[in-house]
Amino acid sequence: MSTKRKPTLPDVQFVVMKLADLRPAAYNPRTISDDAMAGLEASITRFGLVQCPVFNRRSGTLVGGHQRVKVLEKAGMTETMTAVVDVDETSEKALNLTLNNPAIAGEFNERLADLLGIIQAEDEKLFGELRLDVLLPAEPDKPEDEWQGMPEFEQEDQGPWKTVHVHFRGKEDLDAFAALVGQAMTEKTKFVWYPKAEIGVYRDKGYVDEP
Repeated sequence: MSTKRKPTLPDVQFVVMKLADLRPAAYNPRTISDDAMAGLEASITRFGLVQCPVFNRRSGTLVGGHQRVKVLEKAGMTETMTAVVDVDETSEKALNLTLNNPAIAGEFNERLADLLGIIQAEDEKLFGELRLDVLLPAEPDKPEDEWQGMPEFEQEDQGPWKTVHVHFRGKEDLDAFAALVGQAMTEKTKFVWYPKAEIGVYRDKGYVDEP
């Protein structure tokens, strides 16, 4: 009788480490704006450090959580719970990128708008501090926005003053009427203007800047 082997994961230890021992990775490709840092600080202040830094024992390098460590140092803390791994240099760098890779983070679904609306309605300050407004779906472009600063444009009325339907008993009558108004007409002709008119088309026109 065979037994299935239970799947195992690489060993990760969670220990309390001194912030001074979490040496930042010199290669870390991440930066953060002042606004984003303020949002991260607000998140940690409100919820605590729910995502601990990641440290590689083999190299003695902080792999992930550089900005969170800065927030803790600013708050006057000296140590924090840390996820400790033991990997080679290539794996360490791959892990650094993986921890911040949006391609494997999933996407928001249609519930996002409802959740944002609830939070904004119940705690406007929290909504702003955590920069949740950035998650709001972009408003569709309005056609009138493209015309801001454009000169006024008035299109001349191109419609007819009066329309009269004329019926013909046969092709000879059609040809006779065509000769009378001086315009070529066939069985496929839908309408004519009298006198003959050239109707301008504006849908293919646009404003251009003069040199």
